[in-house]
Amino acid sequence: MLQLYPDTARKRGALLRMLGTILVILAALYGIVIAAAIAGQAPLAAIAHFGIPCLILLTTGLLLRRKRNAAARLRLGDAGPAIFWGWVILVIAAMPPFMTLSGMTVIQALFESISGWTTTGLSVVEYAGTNSLIFLWRSILQLAGGAGLAILLVSISGGASGSLYSRVEGRDLLVPHVKDSARLVLRLYAIYLIVGVLSYMAVGLSFYESFNHACAAISTGGFSNRPESIGTWDSVYVEGVSIALMILGNMNFITAWLLARGKWTLLGRNSELRLMVVAIAAGAVLVYVFTTAHVYADFSKDGRVAFFETVSALTTTGFSTTSYTSWSHTGILVLIILMVIGGGACSTAGGLKQIRVYILWKSMVRAVRTFILPRGATLPLRVHDGERWRNVTEGELSALSAFTILYLAFLTAGTLLLTMQGYSLSDSLFEFASALGTVGISIGITGPHTPAMPLLAMSAAMLLGRLEIFLVFFGIKGALRLLHRKPGGGSQ
Repeated sequence: MLQLYPDTARKRGALLRMLGTILVILAALYGIVIAAAIAGQAPLAAIAHFGIPCLILLTTGLLLRRKRNAAARLRLGDAGPAIFWGWVILVIAAMPPFMTLSGMTVIQALFESISGWTTTGLSVVEYAGTNSLIFLWRSILQLAGGAGLAILLVSISGGASGSLYSRVEGRDLLVPHVKDSARLVLRLYAIYLIVGVLSYMAVGLSFYESFNHACAAISTGGFSNRPESIGTWDSVYVEGVSIALMILGNMNFITAWLLARGKWTLLGRNSELRLMVVAIAAGAVLVYVFTTAHVYADFSKDGRVAFFETVSALTTTGFSTTSYTSWSHTGILVLIILMVIGGGACSTAGGLKQIRVYILWKSMVRAVRTFILPRGATLPLRVHDGERWRNVTEGELSALSAFTILYLAFLTAGTLLLTMQGYSLSDSLFEFASALGTVGISIGITGPHTPAMPLLAMSAAMLLGRLEIFLVFFGIKGALRLLHRKPGGGSQ
């Protein structure tokens, strides 16, 4: 039974008001592209592809925000479904320019929009002849998606009850009140963006390319306006800037905030940071020894490629400096493992998340040590989270294990589905791990000529990976309950 309000109209008003806020914010994102188009003296016909959807979204959003009974706050039972369906609306509302200006099919536009919002970076864009406004639109979608639009919506319209959204979406609060947390996230994100744009410009990129790649790097999204991605420049300086921004985007916002406050002791204590350093070092060495050392001519190239591709895979960014056609199976497997591990919790990155993998590793070590110790001996399972040590409860460990099993089950099922479309096992595993982990590195399956079925499968994987599997299930379940609600307020 889903009886959350004695007055159903109040709940409906709250939901519609939230929808109105979503549409207004999306209209503002359209407005950024329109302003850039006008400044760049783009043809009026190109501007119209963004101006018409912007006007429709703004008008509809403002009307919905004027609904009566809209002051009610959504409760936890509605938070998950609201966030899930809010993201679905964002995806659909961002599709028109891809179809009208870029000539994509509905499925291709859906895929590209999901890839942008989920900060994945897989793309079906035909780079030759694509309007530059499309690349800018994709970058803005990634920037907004990486910022955690759901929690930002709450800061605008949810008040203190907005903490429910962050809890359901899997994001922690930097400070006790969600509005203050959202402001801090925005502040950090804005600093990342400014530093990224200026850094890219300092190493020779134009403002347009600097903005696009800074958006993609800090959101760990990976979209590029160049088909060769970061490899276009073959520059150690461009790669260095990209690596620094990818690591910033990968970092837990709480950790980044504490480091900004001078808590440098976290560098040696924080569980996620320790795992990240070990994973990057081990991954880069393995990729170098088993792959790049045999593919490229000198260390200045093969060492750079090994390190860059490792960072890109672990942070789930998806930038690339090379093609994987000549890579060994060992190198490909290392990247797959890194993509599955993923980035930091409460960050823009995807994957299983480093804190989960760290806890699973610690639990395995504890199990071995407990087996050796005398009967009845117990060992606590502790992780360093934020700026404190905390004990992981058995309930948390059980839920984490269930999520991991479910994640790997989806990875297996998706890989099988791609093999059924005629792709090799290694290519299918790589591509689906990239989609489910919201990474964006492609081994060649994803492109303008990819059939509809693989695109739909990977679209679902990107949503599952970005919103986390339980939230998607929660959202669908909540919607089905609403659809089957009896007139008297019960459910069938």
